[in-house]
Amino acid sequence: MKPYTFVVVIEDQMYTDGLIAFLHGSGFGNKVELVVFTQASSAFEYLDRSSYKPLVIVSETLEEEASKRVDRAGMVVLYEKNDFKQEIELAGTYGLYKYQPLTRLFNQLVAYEVERQQKFTQFEVEVESRTKTISVFSAAGGCGKTTVALHTAIGLTSMQYHVLYLSLESIGSAIQFLQGEAGEDLRGNTLSQLLYHWKTDATRLLTKLETLKGHDAASGLDYIVNTNQMREMEVMTRRDIADFIAAIKMTNLYDWIILDLETSVHPRILGALESSDEVLWLLGDDTICLSKTKAMKKLLPVIKEMHFIVNKYTGTMHNDLDPFDCAASFYLPYIPEWKTVSNPVSMLAHPHFQDSIRVLLRRMIADASLSGGMK
Repeated sequence: MKPYTFVVVIEDQMYTDGLIAFLHGSGFGNKVELVVFTQASSAFEYLDRSSYKPLVIVSETLEEEASKRVDRAGMVVLYEKNDFKQEIELAGTYGLYKYQPLTRLFNQLVAYEVERQQKFTQFEVEVESRTKTISVFSAAGGCGKTTVALHTAIGLTSMQYHVLYLSLESIGSAIQFLQGEAGEDLRGNTLSQLLYHWKTDATRLLTKLETLKGHDAASGLDYIVNTNQMREMEVMTRRDIADFIAAIKMTNLYDWIILDLETSVHPRILGALESSDEVLWLLGDDTICLSKTKAMKKLLPVIKEMHFIVNKYTGTMHNDLDPFDCAASFYLPYIPEWKTVSNPVSMLAHPHFQDSIRVLLRRMIADASLSGGMK
């Protein structure tokens, strides 16, 4: 049984067909079950017979009728126009704009359902999260961490997983690669804001995450970045980031969280590494990078699964990795076109690099599945 069941009561069959088609072709298909009705009477008969109380999604034309049969706390109303704030405040209803992008719509529906279920649970229950975390790290700059991290995130998204990319760099560059949706705020302060709201009221994390995260229109990737709040990043503690990652994982909104780490042993980086299920440690084919790798390994916490990845591989190695105790488990190709780039967005669409990333991911997932680690 899938984690979430939504009963949709909307008379517009073209719209409901679109919901079903989207669900089957997206990462939400693994966790959301839709029960669709275009006739209200049939829907209410079904709900009356049901022993459980699923989330009911209705059109605004059916709101009044549905409110007589369904608890408003278990109902979401889809409004035709995006100016319904006053109506929902008066009615005490949770409302959403019907014609927003479906990825965002389902994100909000799942977030609301998770919060609703948590309110029904009066006692603390230890719930195991299915979300897995991959960190991309290196001991020297210039190894391509952000490029590899974004390709990893987008590669998983293309495999129908629901993925969140999270940059933990003091001054990140990911925002230059990503294309937000129309009207989206791309200033890049979302991590600082989320941390503030999470510390102030942890129960509102889901709502704030949906409001503040970005969504890359080209790939379908959700992301959290931070480019203008360097001071806040520097005062972040090891416990801060570990608990924050754990909180996002426990929402079960995502299959994977990809952490883009900077080259440092700052407490937030150590906390992220400790929280990671897998670490892709990038290597360059030069003695400076390899020497730093050997030295930095001694400073880091215990890591569950670590994979040394040679990036920018030209086909031959000029340095022997054995003396540096970092045997490579995979090689990612050197892309000559990336030596000088005027449009970073184009770097996310290179077929050769994309194919190599998918091979790496399939191998990791297969190896972890055999050992019982990942799905």
